[in-house]
Amino acid sequence: MKRAGFWLCAGAAVLGVWLVIALFLGPAPRPGIFPLPVDGVLLYAGVAALLGGAGVLLRRGPWPLALLLFATSAPLLNTRLMGSQDTLATALLPFAIVRDHSLTFAGPPGYHLVPVAGGRFASKYPVATALLALPVAFPAAAGRGELTVRFRNVVEKLSASVMAGAMIALLFLAQRRVAGEKAALAAAALTLLGTPTLPVLGQALWQHTGVALALAAGLAALRLPPGTRRSALVGLCAGAAVACRPPVGLLALGLLWFDRRPVTALAAAVPVALTLLYQRAMFGGFLQTGYGIEATVGWRPPWPDGAIGFAGVWVSPARGMIVCFPVLLFGLYGLWRHRALRPLLLSVIAFSALMACWWFWDGAWSPGPRMLSDAVPFLGLGLAVAVEESARWSRAARGALIAASVLSCATAMTLTYVFPGRETHALVRELRYGPWTPRSYPLFAYSFAR
Repeated sequence: MKRAGFWLCAGAAVLGVWLVIALFLGPAPRPGIFPLPVDGVLLYAGVAALLGGAGVLLRRGPWPLALLLFATSAPLLNTRLMGSQDTLATALLPFAIVRDHSLTFAGPPGYHLVPVAGGRFASKYPVATALLALPVAFPAAAGRGELTVRFRNVVEKLSASVMAGAMIALLFLAQRRVAGEKAALAAAALTLLGTPTLPVLGQALWQHTGVALALAAGLAALRLPPGTRRSALVGLCAGAAVACRPPVGLLALGLLWFDRRPVTALAAAVPVALTLLYQRAMFGGFLQTGYGIEATVGWRPPWPDGAIGFAGVWVSPARGMIVCFPVLLFGLYGLWRHRALRPLLLSVIAFSALMACWWFWDGAWSPGPRMLSDAVPFLGLGLAVAVEESARWSRAARGALIAASVLSCATAMTLTYVFPGRETHALVRELRYGPWTPRSYPLFAYSFAR
């Protein structure tokens, strides 16, 4: 198995080197070699990525590879991009980096872009998620294809789906460590099909997508023997999560708790320091972000707004994490039940309390509980513990887990694969900024207003 993995990785490296030579170092243009047509670039890069991923994951057994392929395919099956203007700048950044050698855009201006020096514009949002997506988007960005809206959407959707697939495969390695292979497989499937992974993380280049990938990689790194290598990887993953979305620093602290060494802290500081330098260069201050004044006035007081917000992000009909995906209640239980994982539970609660004070959680409608989707890897790890323990539960308790799993998967798949009709769109517009109402529960909104 390991020998096969080695040769697959070698094949991927050969294809990758050939691709770079053909794109940048090739001779004068001649048909079929240079410049490559965009479909040829995507084809060769896809083969190289598949071989590389297969080679790496085969060295850990066949299941991580199977999960990578399945979890990458599942979000793609709806054949459409489920994003928003919030993800546009992140989707464009790989093209700006490769084609313009810049982290800024020429325009046109929009609410997601911030004017900077030289008449150019920077992303309102952190750029780390775009950097994590760059290996997937690179072939398309390096090709000669015209940057149409359709082409950009395809690349963004593919990048997000691959990142979500990698997150599930890496999380499985951590789940297998705490719960065994069978329970880990079931928990990984539920994490993909019964949480925000399917309708949110795998659909567009949200900040949450990069965070979840980084945290899952950090949990997987904890499988390694204690030492400098493990500490550096855990620290880099925690720092990358913060670089993707700074408020998840509370989640990163939960990850760092498991490897409290100076090397870990130094490694975590590298992505954070680079983010601060980027903010200094773009926005004029180390602590200045593209959010501008919103970063100050967007926070509400802990009482009573924060308390109401905490209830909102967990139990409101449309945005409540355990209302939309009740199987994650068992994820919380698993984190509490496994004594060593309780720091992760505390970090999830603290992160929830922080986001409850952010203005954007409010309202009766959201396409899934996106605000806490960063915590999916931690909750998925707890879910593996619960699944493993369920063999010793009473019939009623196992029935509750099965019922929660079915309801969670039904909600996630409805949000992902059901195309909302005109009546649903009208209902969403009506409920978006209104008070909580059962009509905004996703299964009701999609089922009864079509």
